[in-house]
Amino acid sequence: MKKIALLVAAMAVSSLASAQFCISGKFGIINDSQNTRLLNGDKFDGNYQDRNDFEWAFAPCIGYLFEDYEVGVSLSLGSYTATRRHILSDNLYDQTTASWGLGAYGRHYFGLTDRLSFFSEVDIYFSSDKYTVEGEDDYSKSKFLTAYLVPGLSFDINEHWSVESYFSFLNLSWNNEWENSYDEDGKLNSDGTYGSEFNFAITSGLDSVMDLLNQISIGVCYTF
Repeated sequence: MKKIALLVAAMAVSSLASAQFCISGKFGIINDSQNTRLLNGDKFDGNYQDRNDFEWAFAPCIGYLFEDYEVGVSLSLGSYTATRRHILSDNLYDQTTASWGLGAYGRHYFGLTDRLSFFSEVDIYFSSDKYTVEGEDDYSKSKFLTAYLVPGLSFDINEHWSVESYFSFLNLSWNNEWENSYDEDGKLNSDGTYGSEFNFAITSGLDSVMDLLNQISIGVCYTF
């Protein structure tokens, strides 16, 4: 029995010696402004004259690498603010969505060259959003449980640093959503809606090359 225990301990030490840990993350900022002007005295294009959308997201993660495999956990934080000015009333207000999430992932690498690798990644994560409108006391919350398979490329700059690119426009995903609305005292108004969807190769919503480029995300990884 003691020999078996020593053998298991030796195998564990050997595995840790050949394994590595990595810290990686993605960060993004998007600012989009649109202005709609009256075309004629009695006609206008759209519901709002001025519109500005600002969004940021940060997703750090830590992973454990062994041979051609990597497993890890991730945290995501983000905020989306939409500022609107109505043409007729000239009222200015903000719509804000604050988000956070926790997830786990597994990845398999396929070496293409000494520095370049293709990978397939499976992610499962839970996230929560809170939606508020300036000047209103009620709000809504949504919870998501999502799993998806997405491909990508990893390029090793040196021994410790690498750059990763995810091809989000080509993925297999499953998403469940629960939405609830609350009054100003935090009391549940309604249990809202529940939705579930399954998608493959989400390219139908792309209108231009820029839309395609926006679905190719870049990350940085440090291995130690």
